[in-house]
Amino acid sequence: MKDYAKMDYYDLEPARILVYGDAAVVHYYYENYITFTKNDKKSEYNYKGKNAEFYIKEDGKWFMIGDMSVWNKKK
Repeated sequence: MKDYAKMDYYDLEPARILVYGDAAVVHYYYENYITFTKNDKKSEYNYKGKNAEFYIKEDGKWFMIGDMSVWNKKK
């Protein structure tokens, strides 16, 4: 994808972080603008959505164990 896609803008808006002992969930909203160029044809897209990331803590370090995104693509 790096050969034909360029991220023009990216923004994250934190919503909340929930910590339960050695487990945590991070919620945030995001927006980005991407330009795709393939065969000299350009297409621009705006993606908006929300994301949740899931972490566990082991030996004092946080590790992501999964995530989930919901997005809407607007051309």
